Amino acid sequence: MDRTSVGVDFSENTPEIYMLSSGLDTMDNYRALWAETVLSGETKSKSEIIGMYNKEQKSRREITAEFLFFEISAVGFLGLASVLFKEKSMGVIRVHGILPVSKAAFILSKLLLLLASDLAFTALLTFINVGIAEGISILPSVLIQAGILSLIMSPIGFFCAVWLPDFKQFSLFYLILAVFITTPVFLVGQTGVKWRWIVFHPMYHLFSAIKSAYFGSPVTSLLYYFICFAVIAMLFCVAYQTLSREMKKEG
Repeated sequence: MDRTSVGVDFSENTPEIYMLSSGLDTMDNYRALWAETVLSGETKSKSEIIGMYNKEQKSRREITAEFLFFEISAVGFLGLASVLFKEKSMGVIRVHGILPVSKAAFILSKLLLLLASDLAFTALLTFINVGIAEGISILPSVLIQAGILSLIMSPIGFFCAVWLPDFKQFSLFYLILAVFITTPVFLVGQTGVKWRWIVFHPMYHLFSAIKSAYFGSPVTSLLYYFICFAVIAMLFCVAYQTLSREMKKEG
């Protein structure tokens, strides 16, 4: 017996229902009610299968969305910061402070490189886990959401790497990011935990947008995209001001 089936014991006069918990109380209750209905003989028709995806396809899309969200929000964030800390120790920022190089161009060179790698990784991961034919149909909307997440997380990583004095302090900040920012999103999205305040968690909406894109239901709200691009512009300005202040100190 697996966690989606229901077993019935007819060894006694009164049949008893046995089943393994699926982890969701709502689903377990539905399974128990269905079994009782079948035993009572009140079912008048067979169940109708709805939806576009079977169990394996659904699981593949869910795990791909989760892994992509974690990779971009946490691993990509850490990768950019580690590069910048290395460049700081080598005096790259000090050199750029005395050269006639645009600070915006310096920031964009980092953000766009990370964006390109994130988009390439997104396409490769989608094709491997979802399939070529299905991946092509959903890839445009998935790339948009992955790009938005990348352009939000990379300026934050840039800011932290330039502002914090050493990698040890950054590691503490990264731990806070991983535990207190991404973990609640996974708990609500995958375990059925219900927290009303999660709607105020910005990362939850980004995670939901990526997941919806993988299931062929991309976000169409103009307000969502306006807020995302406003946040990206604000974070870029914060990164720019932080870099300018650091270059003045190095100079």
